[in-house]
Amino acid sequence: MALLEYIILLMLWGSCSAEVRKCLPVQPPQNGRIVMTSISDVDEEYPYGYILLFECDSPNYKLSGPNELYCMKSGEWSADVPACEVISCQEPSIPNGKMMSRLPRKMQYENKERIQYECDPGYKHESRGYSECIENGWNPAPSCIEIVCSFQNVVNGNLQPEKNVYRENERVNLICNKGYQPEYKDEFPKCTKTGWSSPLLCVHKDCSFPEIENGRLLQTQYSTYKNYYFPMRKGRKIDYICTEGFFTEEGNSWGGIECTDEGWSPVPKCIKEMCESFRVVNGYPESSAARYQVGDKGRYSCYQGYSTPEGMSSGEIECLKNGWSVQPTCIKICTKPVLHHGHYSDKPVFMAGDILQYECDEGYMTSDRNIIERLKCTESGWTKTPECIAITCSVDDEIPNGVSTPQKEEYENGHVLKFSCNENYKIKGEELRQCYYFGWFPKTLPQCIEITCKRPSRKGALLSPHLQIYKHLDTVNISCEDGYKINGSDLIQCYSFGWYPKPPTCQEVGDEEENTNGTVDENHGVKKPSKLPTDSANRTNTNDTSLSGLVKKCPPAPQLENAETVPSKDYYNGDTVKYICNENCQLQGKEEIECKNEKWTSPPRCIKSTEKCPYPPELHNTVEQNLKDHFNENDTVHFKCHETFILHGSESIQCRKGSWTSPPQCIETQVCKQPPTINNGKAATPLKPSYSDGDIVIYNCDSGYQAEESNEITCTGGKWSTPPQCKETQVCKQPPTINNGKAATPLKPSYSDGDTVIYNCDSGYQAEESNEITCTGGKWSTPPQCKEALATCDKPPFISNGAIQGSELRKYKAGQSVTYRCINYYVMDGSPTVTCLQGRWSQPPTCFEALATCDQPPSISNGAIQGSELRKYKAGQSVTYRCINYYVMDGSPTVTCLQGRWSQPPTCFEPCTASDEEMKTNNIQLRWLDDEKLYVQHGHRVEFTCKYNYVVLPPSQEFRLTCIRGHLDYPKCIKHGSCMVSLVELVKNNLELGKEYTEVLHGSFITFKCKTGFSPVPRQNMKMKCHDTRLTYPKCTSSTPSKSCGPPLAIENGGISGTSISDYVHGSSVEYRCARYYKLKDPKPVVCNDGEWSNPPECVEPCTLNEDQIFKNNIVLSRQHRNEMFYTHMGFVEFECKYGYRFQGTSPLRAQCVNQTLVYPKCS
Repeated sequence: MALLEYIILLMLWGSCSAEVRKCLPVQPPQNGRIVMTSISDVDEEYPYGYILLFECDSPNYKLSGPNELYCMKSGEWSADVPACEVISCQEPSIPNGKMMSRLPRKMQYENKERIQYECDPGYKHESRGYSECIENGWNPAPSCIEIVCSFQNVVNGNLQPEKNVYRENERVNLICNKGYQPEYKDEFPKCTKTGWSSPLLCVHKDCSFPEIENGRLLQTQYSTYKNYYFPMRKGRKIDYICTEGFFTEEGNSWGGIECTDEGWSPVPKCIKEMCESFRVVNGYPESSAARYQVGDKGRYSCYQGYSTPEGMSSGEIECLKNGWSVQPTCIKICTKPVLHHGHYSDKPVFMAGDILQYECDEGYMTSDRNIIERLKCTESGWTKTPECIAITCSVDDEIPNGVSTPQKEEYENGHVLKFSCNENYKIKGEELRQCYYFGWFPKTLPQCIEITCKRPSRKGALLSPHLQIYKHLDTVNISCEDGYKINGSDLIQCYSFGWYPKPPTCQEVGDEEENTNGTVDENHGVKKPSKLPTDSANRTNTNDTSLSGLVKKCPPAPQLENAETVPSKDYYNGDTVKYICNENCQLQGKEEIECKNEKWTSPPRCIKSTEKCPYPPELHNTVEQNLKDHFNENDTVHFKCHETFILHGSESIQCRKGSWTSPPQCIETQVCKQPPTINNGKAATPLKPSYSDGDIVIYNCDSGYQAEESNEITCTGGKWSTPPQCKETQVCKQPPTINNGKAATPLKPSYSDGDTVIYNCDSGYQAEESNEITCTGGKWSTPPQCKEALATCDKPPFISNGAIQGSELRKYKAGQSVTYRCINYYVMDGSPTVTCLQGRWSQPPTCFEALATCDQPPSISNGAIQGSELRKYKAGQSVTYRCINYYVMDGSPTVTCLQGRWSQPPTCFEPCTASDEEMKTNNIQLRWLDDEKLYVQHGHRVEFTCKYNYVVLPPSQEFRLTCIRGHLDYPKCIKHGSCMVSLVELVKNNLELGKEYTEVLHGSFITFKCKTGFSPVPRQNMKMKCHDTRLTYPKCTSSTPSKSCGPPLAIENGGISGTSISDYVHGSSVEYRCARYYKLKDPKPVVCNDGEWSNPPECVEPCTLNEDQIFKNNIVLSRQHRNEMFYTHMGFVEFECKYGYRFQGTSPLRAQCVNQTLVYPKCS
């Protein structure tokens, strides 16, 4: 009625205005009508302000456009006439779901028409399984949501694993505290469409029928009708009786038991009569007791020189139902030998049958002249006493007609003897000889044999003198018979290297060319005289002329190797020739020779100044190889052992300053059989038929057991080292309760060694000393005592521009608090509440003048503000942030507008994501979970392990990782038996770089290339095969020797491991270490490559605790970190809140040192 009056008024007002124009008539839409008009004729005009209402004729139509029009001043309608359209819906797209296949598919659906759809596995309907087409579309909108179950806090128990959400068919382990059990006996509830398959509830545990071995319940009705009487409720008591010959632990024939939270107590047991006293072979019992109860331990000790089979001086046996667990025996042991100038693999004790392999230091040898030897421990002790003595060689340096240099009374390791012969003698054999650990090599001394020359044999030649053998420096005159002419020098001389010049030849000439008078022939020069001079032995004339009056002439002067050429001319008695050696050569002998009596004096030698080494030694059990005749400075010789031998020492020797470096030794490989089995554990390494020296087998203990000391054994000399013992892990029960306080740590059914529980005292009480206890050896440390906080506080501190709410007291007890407020136009920074703690007030707030307003608060990545935002914020107003799922907040969630600026907003640290694809690359898997995709929150840890038949890539890596702002440094595993290409070996063997750290599978091949300027050793195969982690590398050589390196590069806050030397040969490597608290980044060996070292690693600086920041954040160091001031890179430091403060964040109350930075948590 009111609307009609309003329309009439508008019409009246419009009729009074002559300037206002009217609107033209309107036709109703097709399939629709005008439902409101007071004008009888729709063809009439409408006044200004008039309203028309429209609706469709059928509910199967809907208006498209406005449902009302009004006439404007301009005489135009406010909008176009709406249309009535058929209500229809298109086939919906359903993420994670689909239309039901048994229904016909349509492109368009009519009004009120329904569809049915189904969801993919792991998803369910958000509201219902069907949807109806209405005016605004599908109602409700088809939607499939993931089936998830939320985490629940379980009273008297907990869930494993703990996650925010669980997916369909995912099970959890419902672990109830001692004395409790799952309500529906289901320890592994499953997430279903309707929630958990059974309630996550832990109820008091009932006691089932007790099965008693060698005994029964005293009241027979309990056994006869056990389904009626059991399970029994807590507090019920029953008696039991043991069969004849068996007794309770107290030694009685019957006993009583009670149903408790932990089950029947005590556990009913009927045990056999006690064990008798025992005797020990080669030892004695530590107790003189005559009898022992079942379960008792009998300790015994071994006589001196004997030990238990486990290598201990004492042991224990247990009294079991059927007697003692084992017969105690002590076996013979060998004392650890004292070895000077050598080393061996140490172990706690050496027992009969054990092999000790020892190796002597550089320059020392065993008494049998070896580098390495093996001894055996027998019942009578060691087979021989190990010793390392200085390497010396016997004095064996004299040869007839020769000398050796240098001559000494004793020759040490590496000394080289050089042999030379007297004049007129020459060396036969090797002129150099070196002293090694196995003695002299070559073993045979050289000989000095007389220098002789055989008689030249020339057709038509006449020799003077004519002998069969000529001695050193003898000369021979050669002429030709008639009918022959000489071609070459007619005078030759005998030297150590043979005749010089080369003996001439006599060539036939024609009859017309003969000249019997010895006259000059124009064509052929001077002819020989018709008569030869007499034999020089018959000569009596000592002048420089022969009997015929000719001047005495010498043969041509010899041309020496490595010397300048002398003039080729005639030389006569008294002439001299001076020799000059080429550059880098040294003269040996006199520099001049003289022509005397038709012969030259003994010529010198020009020897290259490069020092050469003796012929390399021939080692036992090595593969033969073709070597060159001479070896000079920096030449290298490589050794390879026969198949059944293993090389100890360097695989190559190098010629350095005239002698070889120390050679290796090939010792026979002794294989080990299958590794021994152990109790409560098994071998984790895949087994092989046999094992070589140095092979290692790793053991894993069963659940509830842990290895004492090392968990691995090594094959040495055909015997395994002592296997580990898996001892039962001692666990602690529930932590004790305390007065005036309670445990703050969530409780577990049991606790392992090192686990801690933290207690909080009630208000008004405080802990004396530490507020935590630790599980050690199955027992808890002393729990804290919460004593009344006796210290009181005076009046709270005064703050400017603020006051305390309520009335003040003269004295305040420990734990009492007061609250501050700021006066008008001031805003507060800090907590408004202060607390009296140990006689002092906590930090009071500060009141700032509210000078300005703030714009909208800053946005943060991966987070948002809770609630709606304002355009402007007054001073003192606050907003609270939240992070999206799986992101962890660092900092206060609340920011406040202060003096026109917002306080520091928090940061949302992203989680880490580990998927199958990421782990497949590194050959690892999650140790405890089996999710396809796992989200690990920042600061939380995740543990990986190698896949089956994969092993850790050396060096050792961390497998329990902490998520740091979305980043995980994944460990890497390689296939068992694979080889890793070594950078050191590539450089040492002059191979092309680029394949270092490449994995080569067992049985696979890898092809190497020589680096530029180098070529393979002759008959060297460049394609090598990986065999059970062992990879042989080919060798490449060059005519140019590789350069050595000086001392390794220095690094800040670190240095090399071991002692530095001044000179490192090509291929040498060193490792670095850092000073305390510094961490080595990228700890790889640094290699000498042709005179240059590869890049050294870096020592990352530690973090230093900021005490001011710790105090400001109301935190203290946890107990185990109280005395630490520095923390290594990537290391963790744990904190606790000060008394009276608590931590409101979601990340753990700890910080990690990352590049010298610690982000401290804050308690409020």
